[in-house]
Amino acid sequence: MADDSVDRLNLWHIPVDLLQGIDMRFLLRMAEDLQIEQQKSHLTFIMKHLYDMFIERDCNFLEVNPLVLTYDERLCANHAKIRIDHDAYYRQQELVMYRDLSQMHYKERISRENGLRYINIEGGSTGIICNGAGYAMASMDLITLYGAKPANFLDLGG
Repeated sequence: MADDSVDRLNLWHIPVDLLQGIDMRFLLRMAEDLQIEQQKSHLTFIMKHLYDMFIERDCNFLEVNPLVLTYDERLCANHAKIRIDHDAYYRQQELVMYRDLSQMHYKERISRENGLRYINIEGGSTGIICNGAGYAMASMDLITLYGAKPANFLDLGG
């Protein structure tokens, strides 16, 4: 959350115990720090439901930006992005149709349609074709160690 002042930019990363869920003390402290104590019940409601959605919908990314305090003192999530784990699409069929393929690099789209994993990495100069993510990560480390930057990797499976 952030207010109009760049000096008071507040970004929050909330630690979560996967067995216990969100510790409400962090959310209450967030409301105090942001000076929105009157909205603390609404803030905890929003954050709790975002966490529940993250878990239930197999998300690997969830972002609300911005979460704003309106003139009439209400909290409002004006924009959000979520990314569902590709390996969980079979459980989340009702969400798959909402994918925005324009947000995906065209090479990633083509590889996914053909059952492959392609990851584009901006600013790199060296491509990697490998069999398994472990080999891909090791190759990326070696390329970086010798002064180059990985441009992408294509995982053929394994």
